[in-house]
Amino acid sequence: MRGGIELDATDWKILRELQHDGRITNVELAGRAEAELATSWPPVRDAYAISGGADFLLKCVAKDLTSLQDFIIHDLTSAPNVENVKTTPILRVAKYDPGVPIP
Repeated sequence: MRGGIELDATDWKILRELQHDGRITNVELAGRAEAELATSWPPVRDAYAISGGADFLLKCVAKDLTSLQDFIIHDLTSAPNVENVKTTPILRVAKYDPGVPIP
């Protein structure tokens, strides 16, 4: 593009998804656009498109901190659309209550 922004493979995938279904939610779109990338990352258990200071929240598991560090350094930060990464290790689960409350 002359004087514009270059589109990468993910950008084109997003455009194709929007052309196919222009009424898709941003969460569905993010899931479809990132699905191929996320499936190649076994440590990623959940991925959420979020608002605020970050674009995505990834829940990852690893057998130890060295494995997690290797994943972050070699796989996650080398992805073409990843500009920066912030990690927050979970020390313990204070409450886990999946599902929706039913009155």
